[in-house]
Amino acid sequence: MAGRLVEPGLLLYPWIMSHAKQERARALLGQAVQAFRAGRPDLARARALEAVQADPKSGEAHHLIGVIALRAGQPAAGIEALSRAAALRPRDAATHADLGAALLMTGAAAQALEPLGRAAVLAPRSADVHFNLGYAQGQAGRHDLAEASYRTALEIGPETVDVLNNLAGALQAQGKADAAIATYRRALDRPEAGPDVLANLALSLETLNELGGAAEAVSRLLARAPGHPRGRLMEAVLLRRKGDLAEALARLDALTVGADPALRPDVEAERGLVLDRLDRPDDAFAAFSAGKAAKRARALAQGLDPARPRQAAKALERWFTPARVASWPAAAAGAPSHGRQAPVFFVGFPRSGTTLMEEMLGSHPALATTGERSPLEAVLGPWRRGRNGIAYPDVLDTLDEAAIADLRVAFWRHADAATRQPGRRLLDKLPLNLIELGPIQRIFPEAQIIVALRDPRDVVLSCFMQDFQLNDAMAGFLDLGDAARLYDAVMGLWRHYRTTLSLSWHQYRYEDLVDDPEAVTRGVFSFLNLPWDPAVLDWRSRQTGRFIATPSRHAVTEPLNRRAIGRWKRYARAMEPVLSLLAPYVAEYGYAAEEPTRDASP
Repeated sequence: MAGRLVEPGLLLYPWIMSHAKQERARALLGQAVQAFRAGRPDLARARALEAVQADPKSGEAHHLIGVIALRAGQPAAGIEALSRAAALRPRDAATHADLGAALLMTGAAAQALEPLGRAAVLAPRSADVHFNLGYAQGQAGRHDLAEASYRTALEIGPETVDVLNNLAGALQAQGKADAAIATYRRALDRPEAGPDVLANLALSLETLNELGGAAEAVSRLLARAPGHPRGRLMEAVLLRRKGDLAEALARLDALTVGADPALRPDVEAERGLVLDRLDRPDDAFAAFSAGKAAKRARALAQGLDPARPRQAAKALERWFTPARVASWPAAAAGAPSHGRQAPVFFVGFPRSGTTLMEEMLGSHPALATTGERSPLEAVLGPWRRGRNGIAYPDVLDTLDEAAIADLRVAFWRHADAATRQPGRRLLDKLPLNLIELGPIQRIFPEAQIIVALRDPRDVVLSCFMQDFQLNDAMAGFLDLGDAARLYDAVMGLWRHYRTTLSLSWHQYRYEDLVDDPEAVTRGVFSFLNLPWDPAVLDWRSRQTGRFIATPSRHAVTEPLNRRAIGRWKRYARAMEPVLSLLAPYVAEYGYAAEEPTRDASP
């Protein structure tokens, strides 16, 4: 039996009312746009809010409210409104592009990737969208993707200084030093190129240890803009590297960063390094602390959390049990290597002297090193996000022979791109891959592991003193206590892995390497079943013109010295709160639990 019919008038009435509201909303939105273009943002916002009241689903009105909020210096309100607009207008490129740009303005580069990626799909011929996407990718550490986005922006045109400048930065971050410098110079050929490009060129040359070229770029920069803050900072850096510490400090003391407050952490970090070399530890620690505090505020605003890596390490310690590892199919060890020798993974806690050892090992004709451009990082990244609703690390249990074979193929593809020396045995060096030894066991059970150790007290202090590109892990070095807690979590995981995994490993101490490099490197090559080669003791001959991605790029150009050994003793007062946490590792690795003195050599 049929139900009662609804009278046509009752069906039409809601549609008529909805249509009327939409018409009113469109009229109000038109008035809002006119007011906005006329430079009357308050009136524009009022009319846009009325439009939203008339039609809450007006994505255009939410979009305009968001833009007005951003222009008024209210980023949180702007992002909220633009997020609503993006949800209402999923196919509108401009909405997603503006949301991504707003997130970038607040430093939330990771969150900007999704809306900017969607905007790039919806508007593939927008150079501005690809430029912003490249910036977000670079901030997220995906410099290869950033390079591709900047190149797309250049193909679309026009060729601008900003695109060339950022492309050069992406190239440098990947170790493509020659291409980076050529791109900076290409940017400088444009008449609108400003002094910032010269500052970046100087930094790039200094990173390559081409100090003469860096000094020439700084001289040109300061001739054009005598008070340029980054130029003055680079001037101080070069003075420090020449050993003119007093003059470097004078330049830093005279430097004002009012026009560029984002530079303050870098200035304070450089001041700390100079004061440390001048044997003024209390003043140096104060400078480092000031810089770290400013950078920590920036990290928190970006949503970085130094606790996440510690929690991840603890979770892996609970997850990787002897029973689980034993349950994995032995066939994984036979997965295809395509004629490759077993990879070597070189790990350790940051600032454990891994750059020095990598430079030595890379001088051997049979080895190719990755310079912290780890192919493992690229291969594991997608799995860390989980698959088919299974979170990481549980997803590792789902790997079958075919999946492991695919991962190995991808690993070698990335390895060849990173080293461009496919005929040599690969040494994949990234210190915090120490956390990934469990997944390495799953994918490369035949791999060999080299572990760098250094006095934990010097390690933690050095991590606090150095300036790293920010991510969750590096945000842990913005506070001395966080740095010590991360050390405890990571090295505690290594202690667990040693008794749980079956990987072949060899560890050495940085202090022993400095004191007797031949004996220590002979031990490493014996472990790798490679003949020792005296070229490893002549590593400095290949430094100039080579990109070194770590803060140790300065130290590895100098003769071996003990200057950094026992540095913690001069900072004993500041180190006091973390010494008890580090004490078990000090004892385990054979370091003396000596009383600190203020007389240790600088």
